[in-house]
Amino acid sequence: MISQYNEPDAHGIRNLMLVVGKRLKLQGFIVLDKLKDPKFMQEFYSKVPKWIINGEIKIKEDITKGLEKAADSIIGIFQGKNFGKAVVQIADD
Repeated sequence: MISQYNEPDAHGIRNLMLVVGKRLKLQGFIVLDKLKDPKFMQEFYSKVPKWIINGEIKIKEDITKGLEKAADSIIGIFQGKNFGKAVVQIADD
């Protein structure tokens, strides 16, 4: 959806009648909803970093190097040009 944010002819849900026919429930979510729950946060931070380190969860990052290219990176998000988490690297570690 974010890639079509500014698109005047954005695509809607196709075959919406299948939602009714198959009695599906369609619900959006925002990560911030869960971040307000301390129990969720504790569980998240006790498990997810280990999964990433162990390779059980693979993360994808689209890294843009240089603060001067940050605007291009943000524009690319809205144009659907990135894959994964968009990161602007401003310094080498």
